[in-house]
Amino acid sequence: IVSSGDYGSNDVLTLTSSQISSLGLPSTHTNTDETTIPIANLSTLTDGDTSTSTGETASTISFGGLYSDSSLETQLSDSSSDYTIGATSLSEDLTVYIKVSVDHIYIDPTNGSDKNFGFSLDSPCKSLTKAFSWISPNLETSSSSSSATSSAATIYVLSSITSSSDLSRNYYNAVLKRHANLTSSPVISLSSGSSTIQNLVVDGGASWSGLDDVATSGVSVLSNSGISATCSCVVVSSGVTLTCSNVTFQNNENSSSKASALDLEGTANLTDCVFNYNVSKTSSGALYTGSSAILQMSSGSFSYNATKNGNGGAVVVASAKGDNSPSNIYFDTVNFSTNFATGNGGAVSINTGKYASFNACTFTDNGYDSTSTSSSYLGIDIYAAGSLYLAGNCAFCTSSEIYTTTSKVIILNSDFTVVSSDDSSTSSTVKLTPKQYITTDSSGNVVNKSVHVLTDTSGSDDADLSSLIGYFTLADSDNYYLTTDGYIAMNSSTTLSVGTPSNYIVSYTESSDDGEITISVKNSSSSTEITPATCSVAIYQSTDLITTYSDLQNSSMTFTFPTDLPEGNYILYVVITDDNYYYDYSLSYEKSE
Repeated sequence: IVSSGDYGSNDVLTLTSSQISSLGLPSTHTNTDETTIPIANLSTLTDGDTSTSTGETASTISFGGLYSDSSLETQLSDSSSDYTIGATSLSEDLTVYIKVSVDHIYIDPTNGSDKNFGFSLDSPCKSLTKAFSWISPNLETSSSSSSATSSAATIYVLSSITSSSDLSRNYYNAVLKRHANLTSSPVISLSSGSSTIQNLVVDGGASWSGLDDVATSGVSVLSNSGISATCSCVVVSSGVTLTCSNVTFQNNENSSSKASALDLEGTANLTDCVFNYNVSKTSSGALYTGSSAILQMSSGSFSYNATKNGNGGAVVVASAKGDNSPSNIYFDTVNFSTNFATGNGGAVSINTGKYASFNACTFTDNGYDSTSTSSSYLGIDIYAAGSLYLAGNCAFCTSSEIYTTTSKVIILNSDFTVVSSDDSSTSSTVKLTPKQYITTDSSGNVVNKSVHVLTDTSGSDDADLSSLIGYFTLADSDNYYLTTDGYIAMNSSTTLSVGTPSNYIVSYTESSDDGEITISVKNSSSSTEITPATCSVAIYQSTDLITTYSDLQNSSMTFTFPTDLPEGNYILYVVITDDNYYYDYSLSYEKSE
């Protein structure tokens, strides 16, 4: 029996005597009589055992005729005709090759055998090489598509594929699918070597509904009527390199932890790859990068991925190899669409101190579970606790948002622009929500400069970003704006109120004489006196505003405390301006008789 595809060498298995007998095929020929090989008898060819433990049917076998050579060049009969050997036509033994193809095959790298045909669940092949040889005739001839078609053949995986070399090949749109008996181990688990795969669908067997409704209705609407695993579908360990082209990772559930599709500790080079319909119990609906990870992804997409209780609806950058440089975790022209987190980062979450780069990427209709009462989630598209590098022509929709938790987190390349994801010819902006607009020190009188949220690739504190800051809109644009060197500053019309975050770059001293209070502002590091352009003061008792003093001049930052107020403790909120920066701080004042 021979499998012959257009995509690989022929593979041959010799039928055993019992198989020949059970199929009603002749094994001898006498030169005084004719001998007929009946094609109809071959319809029962399944390894001699069609029973399955899960109720599945054996593979559908398609016959391609009988041949006298293993290369299938000399045909004896076609797929619909019996072959009859004439009474005196043979002068030596004849080997007859039966050409077949199947619509699905079973593989068990742990317990299978390549002496099995693999046509039934009970008799799986051992290697992908053997399995692929049987299904290759049933595959699409187009090698440019990354998704399965109705005619694509399926390889059901019964135990983890661990051989990098056996995995490597062009699959011509075959489907590599998790079997229902494999729920606690990955479909692919690579711990050594390197593997290159093309044109393959890796399917976890889940069947999802409700992914469209997570943002508005919560994760309770998610329902999986297919296979639910307790691990990632693909695991790539440290030291391993996986190169994929036109590979789709789809229909996965990790009901136990993170990264239902790909848990990456090694190196992955992904081109034109797709992550669809992947859901994790915790973080990273589809993809997770660990401490040794290097990820280069170009021209792919993440759509309809979600987390049930964690950050990063599609991706979590938890770590990366080496120095976390922009090139280690790099997304180039990748589309993030309709991903949801029950946590921060509807599409992507970058952990503290880590680095991820996005060049000409598109973010559309991502979000987080708005029904949760546990907390207010942040970062509709990107939640950046680490460093975020943006370059190229990035596209965002009207609801898009980037949330940052630390200062100087976003690094902009000189070619960075923002366009509408609905119309790439239209310039647009993306909402930027910082954790803090201005920072404070617990000591209350010596603190730091205003938050620095943007810089260029030099990392400079005074980079000229005048041509780039217009692509961002601060979430609280009524009170704050971005300066041309990437700092956040308060608008001059900002209203003082109790609880206004303090943002000191100075220390202060104050003295009073007969109700007059003088403020002296000094640089906290050099102790040199600063002459602000303006100074304003608001006086509170508890949360009640008593009075304000505006436009105190730099030469006499002195004001008279109201004499008609009773004795007690008061808080003075002070705002000074210095060039384009606005700083505020508070001091307590005790009025006595």
